[in-house]
Amino acid sequence: MRKDEAGYILSAQLRRAVALIDRPGADATWSGFSSPKEAARIIRQLGFLTEDEAALREIRALFGPEGPVREIALASGWLEEFGELAGIINIAVNYLAPCKGESRTEVECAYDR
Repeated sequence: MRKDEAGYILSAQLRRAVALIDRPGADATWSGFSSPKEAARIIRQLGFLTEDEAALREIRALFGPEGPVREIALASGWLEEFGELAGIINIAVNYLAPCKGESRTEVECAYDR
């Protein structure tokens, strides 16, 4: 896989996440976001920064196994779709910014195992 392909895949999956979050009845109560709209806005912004390491760390944390997007998915009834989506996002993020080194936290590297 080339970096541009990984970036395209990541952007497409982030757009897919926004579409899920934008569904009527989305619930962000336990996510730490003030609303689903706030979560969607932040994810849209991150979609433009797929070559920025700090943005990739943020994406990794948002879509981690205990991250806020998972909480939205759980509360909104699309947890199974989240699992597939998060797996693809994780592969793309790890290709663009491999999770190695002391600067990574345990949560950021959770999917690498």
